[in-house]
Amino acid sequence: GGAEGPDQDAAVAAVYLHDTAWQSANCDDFEEATTSAYRDDTGFVDCDDFVEQAEYFLETTSDYEVTVTDVEQDGDVIIVETTETYLTSVDGDGEPLESPEAVSEYYQYTIVDDAGTWRIDAWD
Repeated sequence: GGAEGPDQDAAVAAVYLHDTAWQSANCDDFEEATTSAYRDDTGFVDCDDFVEQAEYFLETTSDYEVTVTDVEQDGDVIIVETTETYLTSVDGDGEPLESPEAVSEYYQYTIVDDAGTWRIDAWD
């Protein structure tokens, strides 16, 4: 189902803020939307690393859309499931494609209460 209540709304907002961070290469938004453990796990501890990856993402993708498909809460953890669609101009090895290819991915974000703010702690 959809978000129910302020905590779940905040968890969904974190997912959208994470998307905004990638779409604008904004490290402040990225840090606001994620836990330090998540940044350690993904290797984006340093703002410069994140911005570099986000800029590459912006160069190689277009029409990125996030659709929240489900929100489930289990105590202190909220799972937000999404379908994310986009066009990519590179293949899995980073080689340019002749024309952009449409991609649709299913993701599951684990959102936790991080000192009073709901943030992404894991992503599958």
